[in-house]
Amino acid sequence: MKVVIVGGGAVGFQLAQQLIREKRDVVIIERDPEQARILGNRLDCMIVNGPGNNVDVLREAGTGNADCFIAVTTSDEVNMISCALVSSEFDVARKIARVRNIEYSGSRLAEAGVLGIDHVVNPETETAKEIITSIEQGALSDVISFEATDLQIQSLNVTAHTPVIGSRLRDLGQHINARFLIALIVRDGTYIIPSGDNRVQEGDQIYVVATARDTEAVFARFGKPRRALNKIVLVGGGGKIGNRIAEHFLGVRSGGGHGGYDRLRAAWRKRAVNLKIVERDYQKCKELANRYKAATTIHADIADESLFEEEQFGESDLVVAVTDNQELNMVTALYARSVGIPRTVCLVNNSGYADIAARLGIDVPVSLKKSMVDAILKIIRRGSVRNVRSLFDGQIELLELQISSASSMLGQPLQNISLPVGTLIVSVTSQGTAIIPDGQTVLHAGDGIVVMLRQEHFDRVVELFSPEQTTN
Repeated sequence: MKVVIVGGGAVGFQLAQQLIREKRDVVIIERDPEQARILGNRLDCMIVNGPGNNVDVLREAGTGNADCFIAVTTSDEVNMISCALVSSEFDVARKIARVRNIEYSGSRLAEAGVLGIDHVVNPETETAKEIITSIEQGALSDVISFEATDLQIQSLNVTAHTPVIGSRLRDLGQHINARFLIALIVRDGTYIIPSGDNRVQEGDQIYVVATARDTEAVFARFGKPRRALNKIVLVGGGGKIGNRIAEHFLGVRSGGGHGGYDRLRAAWRKRAVNLKIVERDYQKCKELANRYKAATTIHADIADESLFEEEQFGESDLVVAVTDNQELNMVTALYARSVGIPRTVCLVNNSGYADIAARLGIDVPVSLKKSMVDAILKIIRRGSVRNVRSLFDGQIELLELQISSASSMLGQPLQNISLPVGTLIVSVTSQGTAIIPDGQTVLHAGDGIVVMLRQEHFDRVVELFSPEQTTN
């Protein structure tokens, strides 16, 4: 597969880095000469220095024989025009544009085919969805969900106060009335696919596979029970992400582009939510007060140390910090925990900060750029691959796919299947029923599976389970 990426900023870089690890043919078009030089030093791919909305530059990048074209510059207009040029001049199967402007992404431009754009991805929408999903699950941690199974994956940070430190994983199952699998442990900068003999250690980040209900039982055993989230403080409600979260909490229907929230809003309408919105910009604060009359809107700077006491934020159940300043969001969430607020969510720009925030005890750190990259990767996968999510700085992937009738793995128990090193099947869905498999589980054509694997084994795993869909 050949992928041409316009825009070598953080999102473009991360996309290219992951695709290169999968041995894809990647070309980046970057207008800024210095950034192009940096990319050339850091990535093993072709870099073209020039504007992505120029036909000659697109031709130099080899767009004519690309399978996928992705425009992720900081300019919506450049991204859209680039896709339009590619559509008119070249035959490229998938054209993806990052569009941040709500007026654009909520209009007919979001429909496939307009201006030659096959997919419009709005980073704020993707991030807001991720935050909302985590809150729906009690804001215990970030939530990784899949299309064809009700099993999900959540991460759990082991602190000094975790009651099961020192316990063997096999012993945990005897004391938790739930069906679950601990699929991955991140420890001391590396990762472990554990066995039952591994013990829980302080500082571990543990990834738990279970249904939402069973996940609650596991988290409770680790000293993190679910609780009602009725009193909520939203910091940075005047931003795009903050507005979408407020809409969700209050059941407000937006003018367009948010139909996917209807089910979630319906659930929140049944709750007596006490929402306080903090916004430092006075004009935005006035607009919020007019739009969200059921909320308490506070014009203030969250960095004011007296604000928590004056507004009695310490009595809240949840603080959601989504300002444009990732450091302020982290400090706000940490301060909220220090005054006894049980759950915290914060927005950060990149996955590195998200990892730091998780280690510091913030329940749900969400990376804007990672949400964007995951959304785009999901689009460019094809065939039997339904979903893909990356972990551990992209070194580990969670792959959801459907087993083909041409797979050589059919009819064999998992204990007889030879998989690449570090590969683990964490879920099998057969005839609508999802299970956490064991060695006796047998795979059938049409089953859906979720596989945890090293990124370099992506093609090999797809070849094993759906050989006719292997990409080149």
